[in-house]
Amino acid sequence: GKKKRDPQYASVSDEERYNLLKALLQRAAIENTSS
Repeated sequence: GKKKRDPQYASVSDEERYNLLKALLQRAAIENTSS
């Protein structure tokens, strides 16, 4: 399987990951309400 720690995510802090996830959720919510 994939390695748990990717070099791509190693430099990303938990806060950045949380903000990214929050942005995805907000975009999904907007798409749901607009459709």
